[in-house]
Amino acid sequence: MSDQWLICRKYEPNDRAAVRFICCETGHLGDPIDPYFSDREVFADFVTRYYTDVDSAWSWVLEDRGEVVGYLTGCPDSKVYAAKVKKVWALVATKALARGVPLRPSSGRLTWRLLWDVARERPSFGHYGPEYPAHLHINLLPQARGRGGGRMLIDAYLAALRAASIRGVFLETSCENTRAVAFFRSMGFAPLHAAPSPGGRLADGGRIHVLAMGMRLR
Repeated sequence: MSDQWLICRKYEPNDRAAVRFICCETGHLGDPIDPYFSDREVFADFVTRYYTDVDSAWSWVLEDRGEVVGYLTGCPDSKVYAAKVKKVWALVATKALARGVPLRPSSGRLTWRLLWDVARERPSFGHYGPEYPAHLHINLLPQARGRGGGRMLIDAYLAALRAASIRGVFLETSCENTRAVAFFRSMGFAPLHAAPSPGGRLADGGRIHVLAMGMRLR
């Protein structure tokens, strides 16, 4: 049952700063990204800029007494997203170079690990067959978790996808984030694919693994 103080509504331009803040506060297995990547501006651009600046029609936020404490971003056609997001990522890469991100100890390690892992492993994410054309990202601040808000956000998004006759949806979390995996299972998502995350490492240096989970909507 959802908390009486929580409100789920469509994303508005004024929510941009809050979404970017939440993205960085939850960017590493639900915890702040700072110990692993110190440039919040670049990180938020990479993760959220497409959904706030290019196509925000499929995004929702969660409010707790007027404060945005969570968000869901998505796209009904991941192929369209993949084609359009390249321009966004090119701008983000230019900004990262201009800000010296690859040269900073606090962010360079992740950057160079990411490039090395991609070159060595050639990972493939973001496409899991025609049954799952849509995708989503969801993040909640710690004070919003366990109160039904995540379910409210996903239910709103799934209703919109069903109204648009979308066949299915996927998301990508991490195998190591067991709480998130359990939540998505409870919502009806099933594992599709798992593979090492490019650049991702735990505090002890171990690999993080991306877990794709999907739901058919028909």
